Amino acid sequence: LRGNMGDRKLRQIYDSIDNHRYQQGLKEVNALLKKHADSQTGKLLKALILSRLGRRAEAEPIINEAKQSSIEDEHALQAFNMCCHDIGQPGYLVDFYQAAVARKPDNEEYNAHLFMAHVRTRQYKQQQQVASNMYRIFKQPPYYTWAVMSILCQAREAAAAGNAAAGTMLLPLADRMLQKAKTDGHLAREGLRLHMLVLREMNKFDAILELLRLDSEAESPLIIATERVRTVSEIHRITSNWAALQTASQALLEGGDLDWAVLTDFVDSVEKLSQAGATDGLATYTAASAWLAQRHVAAATVAEGGKLADVHRSLLLARMQLAKRFSHADLVAILGDFAARHATKPSCFADMLPYLAAVPAADRDAVLAAVPSTPEKEPHLDVLKAVTLARCRFYWAGGAATPADAASFRALYAAALPLGAHLKPSEIQYADGYASLAAWADFHLYSTTGDVAHLHNAVELLSGAVEKSTHNHQLTLLLCKIYYLLGAGFAASTQFSRCDVKHIQLDSLGYIMLDHAPALAVYSDATNVLQSSMQLYEVGARETPEYVINAYRYGSFHKIDEFYRFEEKLTTSLHRAFCAVELGWLDTMLSAKTHAETLATLSGLAVPDVAALDVMPDNRDVTVMDVLAPSAAPPSQRVPWIRFRCFALTALKALFASDLAAAISAAGQAAATLTAGIGADPAAQPWNCFAAGIAHPRTGVFLHYAAVLPAWDGLLTGLQAYANFLETSTGADKGNKDLLSARANTVADLLLSTVSVLKDTQAAATAAPFTHGGDVERVSALVETAVFACLVLSGITMAANSLTRVPGQAIKPALKKAVDEFNQFSASLRGALKDELLPGCPDAIRGSYRLSLASFREALSGLTVHTIAPKA
Repeated sequence: LRGNMGDRKLRQIYDSIDNHRYQQGLKEVNALLKKHADSQTGKLLKALILSRLGRRAEAEPIINEAKQSSIEDEHALQAFNMCCHDIGQPGYLVDFYQAAVARKPDNEEYNAHLFMAHVRTRQYKQQQQVASNMYRIFKQPPYYTWAVMSILCQAREAAAAGNAAAGTMLLPLADRMLQKAKTDGHLAREGLRLHMLVLREMNKFDAILELLRLDSEAESPLIIATERVRTVSEIHRITSNWAALQTASQALLEGGDLDWAVLTDFVDSVEKLSQAGATDGLATYTAASAWLAQRHVAAATVAEGGKLADVHRSLLLARMQLAKRFSHADLVAILGDFAARHATKPSCFADMLPYLAAVPAADRDAVLAAVPSTPEKEPHLDVLKAVTLARCRFYWAGGAATPADAASFRALYAAALPLGAHLKPSEIQYADGYASLAAWADFHLYSTTGDVAHLHNAVELLSGAVEKSTHNHQLTLLLCKIYYLLGAGFAASTQFSRCDVKHIQLDSLGYIMLDHAPALAVYSDATNVLQSSMQLYEVGARETPEYVINAYRYGSFHKIDEFYRFEEKLTTSLHRAFCAVELGWLDTMLSAKTHAETLATLSGLAVPDVAALDVMPDNRDVTVMDVLAPSAAPPSQRVPWIRFRCFALTALKALFASDLAAAISAAGQAAATLTAGIGADPAAQPWNCFAAGIAHPRTGVFLHYAAVLPAWDGLLTGLQAYANFLETSTGADKGNKDLLSARANTVADLLLSTVSVLKDTQAAATAAPFTHGGDVERVSALVETAVFACLVLSGITMAANSLTRVPGQAIKPALKKAVDEFNQFSASLRGALKDELLPGCPDAIRGSYRLSLASFREALSGLTVHTIAPKA
């Protein structure tokens, strides 16, 4: 394609791709190919569009053809790179550019593309070779540092694998190369940073300090002073040189750097020096606190009326931190001083929260009394000040409240609302603190009485409050938690969507919804969030190399470290394993209608590695929600839960793959994990199973499986009995009708006992209307167990269909009794989940219960044991 006409057509296609109008782009590229059938650019753009439309099978032949050819056109090269990136085949780029460099070894662009292709596939040795060759041919200093960074990556890879070559060969080589570059005079700023990275890997911290000293004495230093001091402080912390760390942080503070990291360095150094017995300088609490107080006076500016301006609250926070570390009585006075200055700020309580528990009960009134009682200039400031004090009192009361307290907070909220009438919906109302306090008071009343009317009151208040403060996510999160406590999963899902959790937040905050939604039958919304989360991990793995490539291009070698660490944290995230197994379970549960669907789902299922769960990083942010009462985070049951799901899915995969031994092993591990999980869950009343964790990840995760645990044990023994029957049917007694019939009846009796347990659980779970989350989750545990039982029965029945003669004559009639009994139970359970289970409660909660019942019925619809053998 040449000329203005071709460029214009390409721009149209690129615009369609950039704006995700892929069908339009496909029409445009097809029109272009009609006139220019041999256009490589057109063909590759068509392949790109097809891959993004999910038609990868059509795209790959075009890409493979291009891979075997020589591409010269810039647009075609770009399209080829994008195609390989989209289909997740960076190795194609390696092959292509190796051939291109072989044809034109002096082409700098091809060599650069080959280097980047090796970056995408993490072939560090090949990166080094290409970069070294590029420096030899083109004499450009960046290529030299590319080679050194590649050596550093090799060293880290070798160290992770336990290979001594990292310390004996690779790192010293990188060090020598950078020393030579410095001697030759072409070590730029990023080269110096790279040298520090290499020396840090070698634990040569004194050499880093010497590098920084020499650079600071140079006529034109490469490292700016602030970065140099921060780096020096970091090294002092790593080497536990607390005296030097204090000197460095002291210098930064005197220079006006009030960053919290600097203040933390200073406080840590005082604590460590004091513990070591030092008494000189600022090594004692008295001297350090006095010095910080002087810094506060020096940093603040005197405002009208002689009051110190409040812009330097970090210094007061550092003094509080210091007093708390040393358990000093000064904490009361400093906390009072802080409250007096900042009580009118919405952030005041959050700032004070880490220190409130350390205040003796006898001194708490003194802290509050330090806040001036005189009216503020603006009425809304009086409201914010009163809210701060009320939150402190509520916290010190341990979150305890009376009905009168809840009513008082409601009245104060209503009275203060008019002060924010002029605020935009996106702004937080001044009165929101009272709404939060009222809801927490209601929660306390519920947790002590079990009366859900208190939670209904909280829902009514918070539902109105979040409409007036659409961007107050603390109120929204609190409303979500209370909805989940009530079992109103659909209502909670609606509120959670308002938080607009996306991208990396899915890894850190997705648990807020996903810990509850699947168990409350919010299958569709949960599936969407699970799929978005899995897409995040896939995109992260695919896009990280692109960020690394840009870091190479711009010489930001210290960023390469960050990108690789980020990718590893995301790739090995525990939440990723949770999402994978929950999505696999939902797909299996909702596709269990026919043998073909179930087989297709299970065969394509990738179950996470159970052995790796204990070392996976848990990236959940469990502090995102404000806590207005002292509470300890309950022990996490997430790893046992994921393990349980993995074993259950592995058992089904093995059973449908005709690997009975593996199925029995996995089913046994699932039952054992379930038993242990139920034993480890808090021994709380069902209505209170969430209470300890209202502001934390879900607790009581296994509690509602207690009633169906015998069914899991029954399925396991049924599988074992079936294995014994098969062993007999192929052994010396394979013609013994009486023995085979007896063992077949044993299989049927065990499976019938499982169905009996499910029937008893159904009677208990549907005996009364829903009132809270425990009721809904008991039904959920029953439905999930019913699906698992159906699939186990299906697996056994389908396998038994292939048996002939005496074994077949013995097992088939016996299994038919269990199959018929289960099918009757499945229909009965579906019929029992009627609107009679809906209680008298607020419309949002009642409507959510109705949707949960509909989801349960949909999951049970057509849930019958597969009895038709698949065609060969």
